[in-house]
Amino acid sequence: MKTRGATLGNPDSRSGSKYLAHSARNDCEPQEFSLHTSAVRDLAVQYAKEGLKHAACELQHLVEEIKAATLLHDAGKLTDDNQAILHGEVKSNHLIKHEDAGSLWAQTIGYKYAQQWVYSHHMGLQSRTTEVSKLLDDPAGVPYRFTAMLGVSEQNLPTIQQRFLEIGLNIPPATYSLSPVSGFAQRFALSCLVDADHTDTAIWQGAPPKTHTPTRWEERLHKLEEYVATLPVTEQGSIRQALFHACKSAAIQGRVNLDAVVGSGKTLASMVYALRTAIDAGLRHIFVV
Repeated sequence: MKTRGATLGNPDSRSGSKYLAHSARNDCEPQEFSLHTSAVRDLAVQYAKEGLKHAACELQHLVEEIKAATLLHDAGKLTDDNQAILHGEVKSNHLIKHEDAGSLWAQTIGYKYAQQWVYSHHMGLQSRTTEVSKLLDDPAGVPYRFTAMLGVSEQNLPTIQQRFLEIGLNIPPATYSLSPVSGFAQRFALSCLVDADHTDTAIWQGAPPKTHTPTRWEERLHKLEEYVATLPVTEQGSIRQALFHACKSAAIQGRVNLDAVVGSGKTLASMVYALRTAIDAGLRHIFVV
């Protein structure tokens, strides 16, 4: 793959032109790279902080790792080749693997998990076993890199980094070392990036900003209490009532277990506790599995 010269694909050669994240489409003007990247960063960090405010202390560094991933997720779009496509100078329905340059950059400055999320943000989180096995390929590949882009992204990275500075974006090297992150935490982090990316793109295309649906936890709790009050006055009903009121008055704490016999009303009792927890902690969702 050749690097394009100043006439074709180099945004600096066009008077008043800008680096783009998205080309014009569906009656929308092109979206500037800096605006999209900054918006994705702000949204993803907001999601991460909301989701991690009740998490263990060691997971708080995930916010910085997620922030790094958002800044780098589209970095490869700043190459001359991809800018030529985005500006409409080269006709193509697909950009040249823009995820790869961001993955390389993240790896070189110590964001090992951000590297995986940047690499995966269009195709989903990849199997670590599959990625590591690339080392055994002939020729050898690199985990969380596209083999066809090896050498190409290395050549383009200095230009990308310079253009980052030109548009006022900055990403310092990682100053911490994350302890091993669970698969669940990785999926949470990737979802922050992908949701923010898709949300800002949708808003650029004219979709209204997201709004939170009111939770109505107090109303739901009142309705649940009304229902339990109608349970028949039987031996089983009395057991259900007792378990329900025990969970209703129990102290709110972290992870808890409810161990009771079949038919004693565990579902009702656990729900009153879950509703009280949601009210106490300001949660937006209750998941029943």
